[in-house]
Amino acid sequence: MVGFIRSFFLTFSVLSFLISPAFAQGNGKPLENPPVILELFTSQNCSSCPPADRYLTELSQRNDIIAISCHVGYWNHLGWVDKLSLPECARRQRGYGRRLERGRVFTPQMIINGNKSFVGHHKADIGLEIRKQERNEDLYRADLSYQPQNHTVTYRLPELPAGRQGVYELALYAIKDKVREDIESGENRGKTVLYTQVALALDYLPNWNGKFLSKTITYPLPPGTDRLVMLGGLGDSGRIMVFATEDIVF
Repeated sequence: MVGFIRSFFLTFSVLSFLISPAFAQGNGKPLENPPVILELFTSQNCSSCPPADRYLTELSQRNDIIAISCHVGYWNHLGWVDKLSLPECARRQRGYGRRLERGRVFTPQMIINGNKSFVGHHKADIGLEIRKQERNEDLYRADLSYQPQNHTVTYRLPELPAGRQGVYELALYAIKDKVREDIESGENRGKTVLYTQVALALDYLPNWNGKFLSKTITYPLPPGTDRLVMLGGLGDSGRIMVFATEDIVF
């Protein structure tokens, strides 16, 4: 996927601050107990999606899961416009489709750690893969912080081992914890659905090479944002190897 940034939305500035030992050059180490990262591509126009949405809500309660609900808009012609849908979510899903599904996209689709694809309500298959990914020895933590006074995000990326350096695509999600929607028409007409960890915005930072980096960007949050999540996917595989989260407190 091409890394796009809304030029009116993100601007870069130089950052000067003390670097903590954990992020000193050469100190990037994989986590001993890494979380599992789930991206669910869903739609309010998809009759198969509510069970997957409920499953993501269930999984999001776990401390070892980072969950994201990314709504796509390509079903919006089916009688109901999904107000949570983002063009960037469809673009990201198409990238996963090219890598993992021979170009195919569908809803609900669950992507696990950027490199495994499942039908989003197939609990047994997803649960088994989560247990496998809990033994992942190649996930590194970055650092992310938000300053509400000047609407800036600072991100710091560690120096990865030489064998893990390469071209990383950096995705930045703005997340709302919960959204309850009454669906008035379309395939889910009459249903009220609770969505969890909903993407309100998805932007791409400049590609990263796996070496230590610190940046500050201007990033006005979408109203209702509760959390920021940054994901770093490696090269053509898309495998997520770096992540960071920041809870938003005003």
